[in-house]
Amino acid sequence: MSFQTLETYKDFIGTDEISFGGNNFEIYFEEDDFDNFIDKHIIQVGENITVVCRRFLDSGMTPDEVAGRMDVPVEFIRECMK
Repeated sequence: MSFQTLETYKDFIGTDEISFGGNNFEIYFEEDDFDNFIDKHIIQVGENITVVCRRFLDSGMTPDEVAGRMDVPVEFIRECMK
């Protein structure tokens, strides 16, 4: 498996026109022995913590409630609000 930096991805696709958030990307794993691979591996895809914070705030939660739910300092939540 490999990850690419933004610069190497630009070179790979041949353009500087890259946008994020379009739900138009694929994560691909290739394995010769897939049955054995899936037994002992965890693949996790997560949201950026700032996006989670904003989603909770947009749902009507207070900064203190979000801080408690996310187990982060309320100061972090206030930074996400900027």
